[in-house]
Amino acid sequence: MADIGYGVLLKMGNAATPEVFTALAEVLGISGPGLSMEAVDTTHATSTNAWKTYIAGLLDAGELSVDLAFLPSDGTQDETTGLISKMVGRAAVNFEMVFPNTAGTEWSFPCLITSFEPTVPIEDRMTASVTLKISGEPTLA
Repeated sequence: MADIGYGVLLKMGNAATPEVFTALAEVLGISGPGLSMEAVDTTHATSTNAWKTYIAGLLDAGELSVDLAFLPSDGTQDETTGLISKMVGRAAVNFEMVFPNTAGTEWSFPCLITSFEPTVPIEDRMTASVTLKISGEPTLA
């Protein structure tokens, strides 16, 4: 049975021991991660019937694109403790993505925050688009 995305949570870790995760404020939508595997070309001059051949290469967990209602003074988004702070700090941050399904699916991954782009229209709510590049192996459970 299909589910809708309402109720999805994206939580950011604080790097403490034990680590505490806080849900990002006012998530509007999440795209990704885009899991992929590189196909390494092994074709050679005498490959059977001139067909290309491949072997499995490296895995890449890809990126997440996150759209938020931009709250400049919110602790999960600001330049003191939030996403902007973590991006400027240039270190990987642990995230948890909690899906709104009955099975309680949760993916976790270390990410570099590679962009934070606010949009400030005159007659509409402020939003921000954030890009998270997953660095290493995600836990998919």
